[in-house]
Amino acid sequence: MAPRRKFNHAWLSDERFRGWLNEVLGNKQQVFCDVCRKTLPAEITSLERHETSAIHSANVTRKATALLESSPSTSQNTDAFEDSSIKDKVTIAEVKLAGYFAEHDIPLDSIDHLVDLSKDVFSDSRVVQSMTLNRSRATNVIDGVGKTAKEEIVESLKRNKFSIIIDETTDTGAAKSWAVVVKYFDVKFQAIQTRLLDLLEVHTSCDKDERSTGQRLCDLITNLLSGHEIPIENLIGFAADGASNVMGQHSSLTSSLKKIAPGITIFNCACHSIHLCASDAAKTLPGKCEDLMRSIYTYFSHSSKRMTEFVEFQEFCHTEPHKLLHVSQTRWLSLHGAVVRVLEQWEPLTFYFSNKHLEDRLTSSQSIYDGLQDPSVHIYFQFLDFILPHFNNFDKLFQKTEPTIHLLYKKCRILYSDILRCYYMPSKVTDSQLDVIDPSDENNFIPLTQVFLGPYAHISFQKPNIAANETMIADIKRRCRQFMVTACVQIKERFSLDSKLLQLCSNLSVANCLRDDALLSMPTMYDLAREVPRIYSGDFQKLDDEWRHIPNLDIPEDIQASNNAETFFLYLANVKNGDGEPEFKILPTFALNILSLPTSNADAERMFSKTNLIKTRTRSRLATSTQAALAIVSEAVKREGGCVQFEPSAKMIKVVQRSPEQDEDVKEEQEDTL
Repeated sequence: MAPRRKFNHAWLSDERFRGWLNEVLGNKQQVFCDVCRKTLPAEITSLERHETSAIHSANVTRKATALLESSPSTSQNTDAFEDSSIKDKVTIAEVKLAGYFAEHDIPLDSIDHLVDLSKDVFSDSRVVQSMTLNRSRATNVIDGVGKTAKEEIVESLKRNKFSIIIDETTDTGAAKSWAVVVKYFDVKFQAIQTRLLDLLEVHTSCDKDERSTGQRLCDLITNLLSGHEIPIENLIGFAADGASNVMGQHSSLTSSLKKIAPGITIFNCACHSIHLCASDAAKTLPGKCEDLMRSIYTYFSHSSKRMTEFVEFQEFCHTEPHKLLHVSQTRWLSLHGAVVRVLEQWEPLTFYFSNKHLEDRLTSSQSIYDGLQDPSVHIYFQFLDFILPHFNNFDKLFQKTEPTIHLLYKKCRILYSDILRCYYMPSKVTDSQLDVIDPSDENNFIPLTQVFLGPYAHISFQKPNIAANETMIADIKRRCRQFMVTACVQIKERFSLDSKLLQLCSNLSVANCLRDDALLSMPTMYDLAREVPRIYSGDFQKLDDEWRHIPNLDIPEDIQASNNAETFFLYLANVKNGDGEPEFKILPTFALNILSLPTSNADAERMFSKTNLIKTRTRSRLATSTQAALAIVSEAVKREGGCVQFEPSAKMIKVVQRSPEQDEDVKEEQEDTL
């Protein structure tokens, strides 16, 4: 995370802040607004945003009014000033209240009672008594604020390079839609931003055979960009899952994108890819392992009596009273959590079903008992507990919102080599040979007896009752080895272990930038720039000069310790020379644009998690446009620190200010929407 800015005394003499900005003694990371009587982050962008906010403007007006009230010549205008101030305060209150509803996913039909209740409780407040916020008005406010927030995003995309991340889902109303998320480095705010641009309906009135074709999906994106006059030249990257109509070689969305945006960087979601690698590998293990986990969960999930009885066995075995976990049908990597829980509860489960399979005389309890008595199943669980964290840790890393493109090359190779070393000749598993290794070449396998399945499986193999069964041990090791072989084959197919782009991008990590031999591993930026022609095509000599100037800098220890590439290049962007001019004018923006390239579509999936909270069974008639507006407003509110800290801009206030009669004009249309 980037270090927070500190108070700058030069701000006190700045025309924009003079008269209301003050220092907070003892806290250099905050400032105080004398007009609004509140603390703010000591960041120039926060101060600029606050200075233009409607709340601050209204407070400045009120303060000026108070100063003028003492003058007899202006006393006759006091009422007019008060009316104007009250009107602004009412609008601000309505916007903030609507923002609260959007942030917390509260249905708008409850707002009628809330406003009436507030008027009854706060009878002495002119602001509350003047509010006319109802469901229709709140929808208009949400749409207006969402429109303004979306316009801000569009303006950013017009002046910055950006990538698109998409994902498709079907909501509770059976409407199939696309989340179009944009990721970009905003030069103005000096930060990498990830924002929802829109939700697009996939199935409309067009020919059903054309609804999900690659060309139609490409048309949806290009029409969205052209409709907002966003130049296609600014599009530098694209990420999605591996669906054939999106990522296929022919007649897909990406093949169409490459035609209209030559040189665009395409990424198949790293998280989906590793999920598929693990899923394919799991098919080599006996189905009784996964069946046992699902059967145990199903047995307890709908019976409080059974759960209560099982707690007694947990207490007897001195085991934590944890519940059994469900294995997701669509996320195979969730298996690890269920595996860990079953292993933790293995002893009380064995005791419990030793009695239950005789009492119940049910097929389900008998099959669970048989599985718990099978020593091979227990060893398979121990192997999964050893191998699955390799996949899960990789998956978690690339689900992060922080830049990860500079990590992908190294992490892929580490994952691949770690699994290889469990069954492959160690002398063959070297970094220089990873690209040419055939993970399925049995001639380079170590002996079956030496295959490593994790420490706990190794301990189990040494138990007398298991060590005596050599046939079972050989079968377990053969199946687990095939799991690892399949996983490595899939990793090599789905990830470019020899990708030149990813290898060059790895040089943008803080550790690599500050290495003594950094200029030896990448002496010029030309090779990297050639891999991303849509990001930079300017003077390569100037770009190289700045790259080769980094070793001359004395980088602060906190920047080095952060190991955050975004923080590092933002620091370079703020380094000044002796004349007060930026030392690095090209390199930081170039590097940050590359770091903004997405390696997964996790951001789009997170957005669908949000929209699924918005459109529930009780709100299944929400139109996609209103759903998108609620999501965009929720994002805008959270970026300001939540609904309490949210400060509507003057533009937002202007857009949403309307008379009650105007709201009633669109009420009939919104009845269908809501």
